Amino acid sequence: MPVRYVIGQSGNILYAEINPDYTRRPEPEELLPALKKAANVSARQALADLLSSSQS
Repeated sequence: MPVRYVIGQSGNILYAEINPDYTRRPEPEELLPALKKAANVSARQALADLLSSSQS
């Protein structure tokens, strides 16, 4: 069965779409919020890593 996932760098599933009809695909409007969330989480983690390494 066709499945699409957006998985964050922490391994959390941010979006999952399962459809037995492989010809049906999610609209970009459905995926964009999950992709934006993944980018924001990644950017926040990078900033936290940078700040913690500069304090060492």
